Amino acid sequence: KLHHGWNGWDEGLAAPGGSTRADFKPTALFRDEKTDWWSVLLEVPASATTFNFDFTDGSGAWDNNRGGNYELPVLSPSPSQAGAAGGQQQQQGAGSSSGDGAACSARIVQGVESRPHGAGTLHVVTLAKRSPQDRGYTKSGRWSDERTLRVWTPPGWSPDKTPAGGWPTLYLTDGQNAFEDWLAHQGVSWRAGYTASD
Repeated sequence: KLHHGWNGWDEGLAAPGGSTRADFKPTALFRDEKTDWWSVLLEVPASATTFNFDFTDGSGAWDNNRGGNYELPVLSPSPSQAGAAGGQQQQQGAGSSSGDGAACSARIVQGVESRPHGAGTLHVVTLAKRSPQDRGYTKSGRWSDERTLRVWTPPGWSPDKTPAGGWPTLYLTDGQNAFEDWLAHQGVSWRAGYTASD
């Protein structure tokens, strides 16, 4: 079971007591004697800024981060991010920030390859290398700059049908292991698109 709350267990955003419990359900993802996948669907309150949670088997056993519980930020897209979801990002690239807070030059999209994945579509986006004239370019960064992004979009997604506030977005920073078995370093990926489809 997932024991969870919002904004530091704010009682106004959950059931009495400031939290609630939700049952995990098994997924249709790959499983073996060492691997199992479970999921839970939650409705995020509009005013939520943090997600607080821990785990219990319902019989007195807890995983609560040694009494500290777990906490994740709840992020809302800015108007500019919502606009990027409307197709501008693919044409112009995505801006980012350098360590000193200055905006880096936008990355240029060289190409996009799309294919079915789960109930949605996996888009493999290839970015152009940074130019030495780009703000944010470093000699060491030329070897480590990310040049491939994998973006999974759900069924029905369209840049022309962006909802108010933009699309909910989950960022996974281990792209080679997130979607495709052939690319995963141990031969079994997270199958993230199938998880999101479940």
